[in-house]
Formats: sequence, structure tokens, C-alpha cells
Amino acid sequence: MRRFFNYLSQFGTYLILLLAGLFCTFFSFSSLFVTSFIPIKISEGVLFQTNPWFFLPCLGLFIWGLVSLRSSFEKLSDKQFFKILTILYILMGAYLLFNVEGQIRADAKHVYKAALAFNQGNFESLTTIGAYMYRNPHQLGLLSLERIYAAILPTTYLVFGMNLVWTLTNNYLIWRLGRTWRLSQLARNYLLFFCFAFLPHFFFILFVYGSTVGLTACLLSLTFYQKFAKKEQIRYGLLSAVFLGIACVIRNNYMIFGLTILGILTLSILKKFSWKKVLVGVSCILCMVGMNKAILSYYEGVIDQEIGPGTPKIAYVTMGLRDDPNRKTLGGWYDGYNTKILQRNNFNEEQATDMAKRDLRKRIVTFLKNPLYAGHFFFQKVYSTWTEPTFQSIWTGPNRWERNQETFTPLLQSLYEGRSAYRIFHFLMSLLLWTLYTTAAIYLFHLLRKIQPDFPSTQLAGAIFLIGGFLFHLIWETKSQYVYMYILLLTPYSAQGFEILLSYLDKRKKTAKQN
Repeated sequence: MRRFFNYLSQFGTYLILLLAGLFCTFFSFSSLFVTSFIPIKISEGVLFQTNPWFFLPCLGLFIWGLVSLRSSFEKLSDKQFFKILTILYILMGAYLLFNVEGQIRADAKHVYKAALAFNQGNFESLTTIGAYMYRNPHQLGLLSLERIYAAILPTTYLVFGMNLVWTLTNNYLIWRLGRTWRLSQLARNYLLFFCFAFLPHFFFILFVYGSTVGLTACLLSLTFYQKFAKKEQIRYGLLSAVFLGIACVIRNNYMIFGLTILGILTLSILKKFSWKKVLVGVSCILCMVGMNKAILSYYEGVIDQEIGPGTPKIAYVTMGLRDDPNRKTLGGWYDGYNTKILQRNNFNEEQATDMAKRDLRKRIVTFLKNPLYAGHFFFQKVYSTWTEPTFQSIWTGPNRWERNQETFTPLLQSLYEGRSAYRIFHFLMSLLLWTLYTTAAIYLFHLLRKIQPDFPSTQLAGAIFLIGGFLFHLIWETKSQYVYMYILLLTPYSAQGFEILLSYLDKRKKTAKQN
């Protein structure tokens, strides 16, 4: 029986590496020729555009530049490199924060305004039929965090500043994981370069929507689980579960990371059973589900009434499979369906759920009757989500035309108004994104061939997370901003993949000299 479980664990590991490697290969190959582009002036708009003729030469120069950094990275301490990059980010963050208005918009604005009102004892956003929090009670975790921010200093600049702190913390935690996973100093320096060069993560400091701090909680959960896996001390496992619950409370989408931790635990249990592992797994589930229920119960006590489900969850699946010809968005992207469905049913949640189910069945029938259309729909949805190199990090920022959100320097105006700086940023991130996908694929397939039975399952976190995110957004409503965190967790693979590429080049040089 033990041998069977070992085989099952190995099969699961191979399958994870294979799927993640195939996904990265697909994204790498496809983005070599065509990329997705987000026009600043179009609401949720996305276009496909052929890469310019100079993309491949510039990509070659970019790779050559990375190779040229090798000698410096072999000499430079990764601790020193981290300090240099952190100081650079702080300076960049100060420049950004001092030169933008504090206004925010869309869902982020509604949640923050509700947080300010809640702190004043005004709960109308939650109790009034049709109000934002009434329709979106799943945002109560994020709202609670922003109530804490607002109690300290009621300005969005504090949240922007905290997002910068969380961004730096994320980069630090990924780097620390690289050290824990015994990456070489060369690979760790490339890891730091990739993390800090991935600028969508930086520009999301102006996006007050919980994604960045939620990712911090996820990485803390993984860090403590790593300690638990090494020492099997239960306190580390429980801390992992607590931070996992916090992540899911702040952003429900991080349930996918929760499933990642549970997947790692399952593989570990198959290798070697332990009641401590089972206890940690149960604790993770309880924290993921229980903390959300605790938040709801708390606010039900505050307003002295039951909180309804709000917008039906099935509506997000229906929206993720819709293709509205009257909007400039691609099929599967946000189109307002989840907002309108409650209004169309006079905010009757049961009727709205029934309508969403009926609409979903119609879409499934359409796909079954038109398999070519279905293939085209899902191809475009996946492609637009995963090959958009800015991940809407600029689009979610200050918007001068629709919201009168001003920026105060020519550089930021050019960037946030979609002019030359934005196009240059898009191009540079296209080069980086292709490199990340390609080198991650190299490492994943290398690992598939060379993996040992004692390979720690914790190092599969990025691969499992990517697979989970891919499958989730295949059916759920999508935006490219929803997937940047999956790319960030590929960076340890990318750094090791680039090191493998360097080793291959060394062998080629050695063979050429011998000949």
C-alpha cells in the first residue's frame, strides 16, 4: 500500500509539472508573435496586436543583456542586491505617490467609501437594498482591513503607502523562499531581478483592492508551511492556516492558493502519513471557510439583521462564458452582467440565481452546438488574460478622461494617458513576460526529467497555483489584472530556468573550443 501511495504522489508531481510546463510553453510561443493590448480609454477593452518587426531583435538584446549580467550577479551578494532594489523601489514609490491624486474609482472606491462610513457608524451601504455592500458582502473582509487603515489616517495615500510596503514584503518573501529552496546565489540574483523588474506588481500600489496585501498573506502562509514541512512543529502549520484564512477573507480568489497549500499537503501525506499534516489540512479548511463566516456573523450582529448572499456566485460563471456583441470587451471579460442581474430581478436573490442558471445553460448549449465557436471563444479568453503584459496595472490607475484623476508630471501623464510611455512600458513588459514564461517552462520540463523521489512538494506551489488559476479563469469572469500574482510566483522557476540556459551555453562554448 505504501508503494502505491508513493507512486500516486509521483504521478501527481509529474502531472503538475507537465501541465504547468505546457501552459508556460503555450503562453511563451503565442506571445512571441501576438500580444494583448489594453487601450486606456476603453472600459475593460482588450485588443490583439501583432508584435512589431523589431520585437525579436529587441528580445535577443534583452536576453543578451541578462546573460551579460551573469559575471556581476556571481560576485554580488543577493542580500546587497535586495537592499539596492528596495531603495530603488522606495524612491520610485515616493515619486509616484507625490505626483498622483488620491482619488480612486470603481469597486475600490465603493469599498473604501463604505469603510469610511462604517467607521462613522453609517452602515447604509450594507443595509440598503441595492447598495454596493448589500450586493457584494464578499467584500466585507477587505472593507474591515480598510477600516483599520482609515482609523489610523482617513486618506487613500496611507493605503497607497501600505501597498508599497506589501509589495516590498512580497518580493522579500519570494527571495527568502528562493534561499530556503537552496537556489544558487546566481539564481537568487536573477530571481530578485525578475521580481523587481515585474513592474505591474509595483504599479498596483495605486490599486486599493486587496490583491497585494492578500498575496502577502499567501506568501506568509507558504513560508510558515515551509517551516512546518521541514520541522513538523504544529505551530508553524497553524500559522500557515491563519494567514491562509486572512488571504481568503481579504480576496476570495485566494481560495485558489488555499487549494494550492492543500494540494501540497496531499502530496506530502501520500509520501509519508502524519496526523500533524492532517491537522494542518483541517485547520486550513476551517480558517478559509470559518474566517469568512466569522466576518459575516460579526457584521450581522452590528446591523442586527441577516446579510444575504448578494450577487449570485453563479452569475460570475455565466459572465465568464458570455459574449456580449454590444460591448468592446472580449467574451468572458467583465461586462457588468453581475451588477445588472440583481437590478433586473428587483434585487430578489433567488430569482437572480435562477436567471443566471438559465443564461448559463443557454451558453453551454451554444458551445455544444458550435464547437468551433467554443474553441475560438476560450482561446481568445485565455490568450487575452495571460498575454497582456501590463496586467491592467496602468489601466486601473489614475484615469483623466472618465474620472478626472490627475497626474502631475509629464512622464506619469504619458504613462497613464496611454501615450508613448505606456506603449514603451507595454513593450518592455512583453519582453520580460516572454522571458518569464520561457525560462519557467525550461525549468519545469528539466525538473520533469530530473526530479528525485525526495523532491520537496512545497516547491510545486507556483506550478499548482498556476494550474488552479488557469482552470478557474477558464470559466469564471476574467481580467488580466486577476492573474499577475500567478506570474510573480513563477519567478523562482524562471530564475532556475535561466541558470539552466546559462549552463547550456557554457557547454556549447566548451564543445566549440574542443572542436
